[in-house]
Amino acid sequence: MTDTSIGGNFASANEEQIINTAVSGEQTEPSVTVLADGGWVVVWQSKDQDGSGWGIYGQRFNADGTRSGDELRVNSLTAGDQTVPSVAALADGGYVVAWTGAGNDKDIYLQRYNASGAAVNTQVTVNLVATSAQDFPTVCGLPDGGYVVAWSSLGQDNLSEADR
Repeated sequence: MTDTSIGGNFASANEEQIINTAVSGEQTEPSVTVLADGGWVVVWQSKDQDGSGWGIYGQRFNADGTRSGDELRVNSLTAGDQTVPSVAALADGGYVVAWTGAGNDKDIYLQRYNASGAAVNTQVTVNLVATSAQDFPTVCGLPDGGYVVAWSSLGQDNLSEADR
């Protein structure tokens, strides 16, 4: 995974840099959000890095483009595949990551981080329907500090979109 900043004049503001520390396997499906302090967070799925299929990883950057801490594994559940991450900034300077995980069939999981980049809670399951596939989450921060997660749900009423 690589990134570069693009300024308001559409010129590159810095050199491309490698985001991920794991270089074996595949790293795909990036999602990025800008934080309140001008920094940003990139999340992605990485194959075989957690020892069990796909896992979700992230890296936080300062406003000047330098790394803020080490690369982190977002998912605590490592059995099966964890895929298609989505990240959103929160009003308090933190961020939240949602992804599809191998649960009953497929479930939507979420992990919240504070403005310092520390996990606020443990990984939680978002979806209430526990049968069939819940997939392709997207998350958005709200002005009051909350967030909305939406995803595709197979089995509620054929294929539908759900939110919580």
